[in-house]
Amino acid sequence: PVQVLEIVAAQERLDADRHYPDQDAVDLVHIAFNAPDLPGLGTAVLTPVSGGGRTSGPLARVTRGKLCTDTIELDPDRDGSARLRDLRNGHEYSGLLVLEDETDGGDTYTFAPTRPGDVRRLRPGRTRIVARGPLVAALETKWSGRGIQARLLAMVNACDSIVRCTLEVHNQASNHRLRIRVPSGLSGVAALAGAQLGVVEREAVENLKGKHETETPVRTAPAHCFVAVRKTGGLGLFCPGFFEYELTAAGDLLLTVLRSVGALSRGNLATRPGHAGWPMPTPLAQCHGMDRIDFALAPLSGNDDAASLQGMWEDCFLPIRGTWFRDWLPHAMGETPSLELEGEGLVLSAIKPAEDSEGMVVRCFNLRDNRVTGTLRAGVEVSRATLCRADESPVESLKVDKSGVIRFPVSPRSVATVLLQ
Repeated sequence: PVQVLEIVAAQERLDADRHYPDQDAVDLVHIAFNAPDLPGLGTAVLTPVSGGGRTSGPLARVTRGKLCTDTIELDPDRDGSARLRDLRNGHEYSGLLVLEDETDGGDTYTFAPTRPGDVRRLRPGRTRIVARGPLVAALETKWSGRGIQARLLAMVNACDSIVRCTLEVHNQASNHRLRIRVPSGLSGVAALAGAQLGVVEREAVENLKGKHETETPVRTAPAHCFVAVRKTGGLGLFCPGFFEYELTAAGDLLLTVLRSVGALSRGNLATRPGHAGWPMPTPLAQCHGMDRIDFALAPLSGNDDAASLQGMWEDCFLPIRGTWFRDWLPHAMGETPSLELEGEGLVLSAIKPAEDSEGMVVRCFNLRDNRVTGTLRAGVEVSRATLCRADESPVESLKVDKSGVIRFPVSPRSVATVLLQ
């Protein structure tokens, strides 16, 4: 069964080598459906048919203004914030998804509040229902204030426990910082932040009052893919790539949406004496205009570690991708080879052609503190497999069994590179 999410009038152009182009007015229809199970890097062909049936299994729905699945509830409050309930363990998180704006007299290097403590919430408008389920349920809230117009779309899927959000911001204000607040309610707990090939744990930065000889320590930090505050429960915050966050002593996470600044470097900041770079204007760094930010929230349990957080991130931002072919030819796709990586705590980092030989390189890293045995299952015939260094120089040969399975060791918190030929 298919759930129609949106119908938009659009144009479609088809070009041909020896004919005039064909330009048609079409209906662009966004739909949701339960995708079939697929092998690693595999594909499947689905064809539309009339009719359909009732949706079975988990459901997403809007009940009394709340987004609900079988495992979570997102309940908007009148002040524009939201309350998230984890129905699996009874944990509740309030004050979520508030948009906060503060003045910023800094430069591209350093944040410097013009009026310390002058943090204001944007004014929320009415919340309306965008999708009612049964596969996707969504609510929309509009915000305004200080020269900013914003639209926040919160969505839940029937099949998981993640709140997916899209924030569209039209910014006409200058010299300010816009952030989203996500309180976890866990004070005194360090944040676990994703890094390029692993994770890092950071405490909240406190006691910044007084003079500093060089630069005032910053409260913010970078993260790759995710940052989480967890104990017996907790919250995970996920973004498509790199982002900036702040952890407060009360356990709140603050996601930086944008910073509007007008100079590359200023020499008169209260947070940094002297220049950090060349003093020149940067008018485009005021970030005027439209921006779109995708992020997600998920309630956590005490068993969620770095590997499970990475898995949630992949569910959010590396899902199965559907592509519509208007003129489909059954033989057009051909056979697609598959490749599957298995191993607790292993994260796929790269699949690429070999640099100096024929073959394919598969790279992964281990997020666990213990040694892990990785398994590669190739959907094509593999004549040789070699464990390599990062520069692809060989270390040792690996055994390839008759079914094309290759097993290889991965040390704790390390990277493994396998060359397949």
